[in-house]
Amino acid sequence: AAHLKRHQNIHSAEQSFLCPQCGNTFTQKETLKLHLERVHGRLQPYGCQDCGKRFSKRSNLKVHQLLHTPGQNLNTAPVQNLNSIRT
Repeated sequence: AAHLKRHQNIHSAEQSFLCPQCGNTFTQKETLKLHLERVHGRLQPYGCQDCGKRFSKRSNLKVHQLLHTPGQNLNTAPVQNLNSIRT
């Protein structure tokens, strides 16, 4: 029942967790906590194995990894390549 209530809050206008630093609102306390750590606290759990650069989001790491892929260019790489890169 708690999971259903939490899920229903995502679809409602109820967003009761306000970021004190930027004003973004979140439906879950846990999501606000992650936001604070990753955006404002600079938590960067995803690291590039080629150069060591760190990222707060896995998707940003995937885009970065195209720099290390021979023959790929960030401007011309097909979007589907982003899904095929493994971390």
